[in-house]
Amino acid sequence: MGMKSQCLLLVVVFSLYVSFNYSQVSATGSSWRPIKSKNRDVMALGRFAVIEHNKEKHTDLKFERVLDGASRLDDEKLYVKLTIAAKNGDTEHNYKALVIEIPGRGFKSLISFTKE
Repeated sequence: MGMKSQCLLLVVVFSLYVSFNYSQVSATGSSWRPIKSKNRDVMALGRFAVIEHNKEKHTDLKFERVLDGASRLDDEKLYVKLTIAAKNGDTEHNYKALVIEIPGRGFKSLISFTKE
């Protein structure tokens, strides 16, 4: 193999290596960051999660409060994990919710909602 071929091969391999590592970093996005559970916007997302769950599962949970949560921005999407207290009748339970929101577009969707 000539010198030009070896250099070309090296450039191709290096480009693939850099491209692969960049895609791995991009795919993981930012890390989860704690959010303030008493924040007005966080409380609104908690209410949204309970309302959407009620619509999807035909339940009648009553939102009480957000206990804690974390958020992560990935590309243009904001992922929000919440621990929510909600009442089912007279009994309060904790639930885990994952909401995705696209800031500035008015889009949000409940991804998951499970009893803790």
